[in-house]
Amino acid sequence: MPRQPNLYAWQSPAADTLKLNIDGAYVPHLTKGGIGGILRNSRGNVVAAFQRLVHFVSSAFHVELLATQAGLELIRRHNYRSVVIETDCQIAVQDICSASPVLTQYGTLIVDIQTTFKNLQLVRLCFGPRTCNRVAHRLAGIAFESNSC
Repeated sequence: MPRQPNLYAWQSPAADTLKLNIDGAYVPHLTKGGIGGILRNSRGNVVAAFQRLVHFVSSAFHVELLATQAGLELIRRHNYRSVVIETDCQIAVQDICSASPVLTQYGTLIVDIQTTFKNLQLVRLCFGPRTCNRVAHRLAGIAFESNSC
């Protein structure tokens, strides 16, 4: 009997597609956060990764949006094509993929992200459970921890 895929672990993308897992870390009283991402091919080999401390953030949602923006910048800078971006922030996916205007304090950032998506080829955003995003979560944590002084 064939094994069922573990839906709570990282899932490889289709052949000839890359997957970028992104995440953010945030502690409310510090107004700082960490963002991280890992880009892998369909065999699970690491193609690229990033981690960065971000300042003047106001929420976990804000940090997740900044992680998305940084991931898109990585894709744009290296001209990657056919990429699935996976985040564990379902609200970010909904707001970014929405055709309706986002009337929140993050509306401008969301519009910037939407515009970048439109300018990239074969790049899409999807939700994945946190358990599928462990490496990106750890990268975001490292960025935050190593620069939290």
